[in-house]
Amino acid sequence: MTIDTPENKARLQEWRTHYPDAPVSYRYPDGACGRAVNAVLWAGDVINRAGSLDTDKIIKAWEGAKFKSVWGEVEMRACDHQIQTPGFVSEILEPDKIPADIRYWGMDIPYIGRPTRISLQDMSAPLTETGNKHCA
Repeated sequence: MTIDTPENKARLQEWRTHYPDAPVSYRYPDGACGRAVNAVLWAGDVINRAGSLDTDKIIKAWEGAKFKSVWGEVEMRACDHQIQTPGFVSEILEPDKIPADIRYWGMDIPYIGRPTRISLQDMSAPLTETGNKHCA
């Protein structure tokens, strides 16, 4: 929810448009729900490109596939089918230190502050260090 990208802002606005009357705890696609939304959209993109629901065709289409998620471009590494993605770290802030525009649910509980992005390149192990014989 706190990732400051145009894609994330658009996704949050779209979510709020579709679920304006949802209980407070369901107003944002945060955490696992947010990741699930991206996963389903990416899977749909791959299935469309595969042109089939055939498992082998989907696997072939997904190997090396890139997708623009709300946190940046992600890629499915072809040799071992591991997602390559940027990462984020955040400081947990006391309620009075959380900027109003990212205050989660409007509740007065400690929550994450603005995240710092770690590039995909800095998050990924070199292929020779994965231990996977298919990536050597």
